[in-house]
Amino acid sequence: TSFFTDDVIVQSAVFVLVSLIALAATRPLVKKYQTKEVIPTNSDRNIGKEAIVTAEINNDEGTGLVKVGGEVWSARSADNKVIALGQTVIVKAIEGVKLIVT
Repeated sequence: TSFFTDDVIVQSAVFVLVSLIALAATRPLVKKYQTKEVIPTNSDRNIGKEAIVTAEINNDEGTGLVKVGGEVWSARSADNKVIALGQTVIVKAIEGVKLIVT
């Protein structure tokens, strides 16, 4: 655009427009080559197992601990119910470092 005009605003507008078009055109290609596979960890083995509640699980207060496989994990209730100390629960999922139980 510098061959056609000396106006910096026009040159900047053309730069921004061409950059956006280039990003839009190459995005599908980049997404195609990105890997999205989940790499399982050893903690995945706890899903489906029974656990014992060692501290009351209360999602509203952010409290709760369970013991599964000899390890103590922080836990949340899958259905937002309060689960009392000593109850047996089933591990449904893992979100970060917390087990989601029912």
